Amino acid sequence: MRVNEEKLIAALLSSNSTKEASLKSGVAERTIYTYKQKPEFKQRLNQAKTEMLEMTVAKLSNSTAEATEVLADVMKDKEANPQTRIYAARSVLEFAAKYTDTVDVAQRLEALERRQAENSSKTEGWME
Repeated sequence: MRVNEEKLIAALLSSNSTKEASLKSGVAERTIYTYKQKPEFKQRLNQAKTEMLEMTVAKLSNSTAEATEVLADVMKDKEANPQTRIYAARSVLEFAAKYTDTVDVAQRLEALERRQAENSSKTEGWME
């Protein structure tokens, strides 16, 4: 019997266990373990996981502005429970700090990678 690898990958991505993936895909557990050892299949599975994660991050990113607006609305609502307003304000501040840190680290990493690439290109001709 030929295994439908696409169906198996989809089942593995949407399951909590190999047993569950086996039931969803109709592929025996033992066969799934064998496939998971094959480098090409592993690579395709990892690529599918990466793509799924990227789509999830994109969806979350698209919702960030709306979530921030909701927090800001609650924070500004004079009729809301004071604890709720404080929680909303604290959340806005925490998320802003985390975002700032993330952007800062990303910029520093980019600068380091750029410098490393420049240094690598300078030293390549030196050894010849």
